[in-house]
Amino acid sequence: KKCIYVCIKKKKGKLEMIVGTSPSDMILQHRSNSNEVIATLQPDTAQLKDFGLSDLDNVHCVDTNPNKGVVGMLDSLNKDIDEKKHDERSDSFKKFKETHLKEHFAKKKKEQKQNYENLAKDLKVSNRCQLSKHSLKPNGTIRYIDTVPPLGKFTCVGVELDEPHGKYDCSVSGKTYFECQGKYGEFLRPDQIEVGDFPVVDEFANLSDEEL
Repeated sequence: KKCIYVCIKKKKGKLEMIVGTSPSDMILQHRSNSNEVIATLQPDTAQLKDFGLSDLDNVHCVDTNPNKGVVGMLDSLNKDIDEKKHDERSDSFKKFKETHLKEHFAKKKKEQKQNYENLAKDLKVSNRCQLSKHSLKPNGTIRYIDTVPPLGKFTCVGVELDEPHGKYDCSVSGKTYFECQGKYGEFLRPDQIEVGDFPVVDEFANLSDEEL
C-alpha cells in the first residue's frame, strides 16, 4: 500500500528489495495504464501526496545503471549463459520476478479492489461526508458511487464539496458523472471519506454585506 505521506527517498529504499536497483540509480515515474509518463517523482524530498497518487496508481522504476545493484550482480553471474538458456532457467531473478512478484502484486491489487467494494456497500448517494485524508478535511455530499474507468477499475465515490477544494467539475475525460460547479467535485476511494452528520458549510457565512 502506498502511504501518500511517504517521501520519494524512503519509497526508493523500500523498492530496492523488490526491484533490486540501488536507490541512487532509481528514477520513479507515475505512469498511466497505457504506460505513458504522467509525472516524474522528483525531488527525493517530495511526498507521494504531492503528485496526487492513489494506492492503485502505477509507479514505474527506471534503472539508470542496470549493471549495478542486485540485478546487475545476478546478470553478471549469468553472463556466460545465452539468453535462451537463461530464460529457461527456473532459478533466475528474471523468472522470480515474472512469477512470484507478479502473483504477489496481482493478489494485493485484487484484495485492495475487494476492500474498496466492501467499504462502498455502506455508502449511499446523498450521505453527508468528510474527506478524512484531505489536509483541509472539507465536508460534502456523496453524489456518485461506481467505477470511473479513466481513474481505474476500483469503486470511486464522487463527492460534491461545500467549498471549492476539489479537482473536478465532475466530468472526467469528457464524461459527466454528476452535476456540480468547477472545483466543487472530487472522486475518491471509499477509504478516503468518513460518513456522518457533517454540517453544510456556507462559504459566504463570514463575508460582510459589502463583500457579498
